[in-house]
Amino acid sequence: MFIQAFLEGIVIALGALFFELSILFAFNLPSSDKSLISLFICVAIEEILKYILICHKYIRSDKKEKILYAAFFVGLGFSSIELFLKQIDYQKISPFYILGLFFIHTLTASIIGFFLQKKSLETKLSVVILLALIIAMHFCYNLLIIHYS
Repeated sequence: MFIQAFLEGIVIALGALFFELSILFAFNLPSSDKSLISLFICVAIEEILKYILICHKYIRSDKKEKILYAAFFVGLGFSSIELFLKQIDYQKISPFYILGLFFIHTLTASIIGFFLQKKSLETKLSVVILLALIIAMHFCYNLLIIHYS
């Protein structure tokens, strides 16, 4: 189950990349990190897709206690492919960037898994609040990375 969750995290990251590039291209938005609207759209796409995967795939699981662990591995898979794609550009990456990348994706995915496991997301408002929280966390993290790099 955990290897499958890791691989699904990789697939959803590639899907997020496809959606991000499609939306940025369709609306003629800059794809650089300097555009806050582009950055926000990309973060929102990533977190919404993680939520959809974790919610629809693991909420129907027979083992409800495994939702949090599966969500953690989805986050690991997601961050792994993102790190791999950064390495393709031969960008010089610090160890703190690598740790932060794994931290933010596993944290946001684990928060989703935690609330799904506790059955705290029974209303649409609670889902919107959760998504707003994790999108804001990820967006702030990206702003810090941009500011200090």
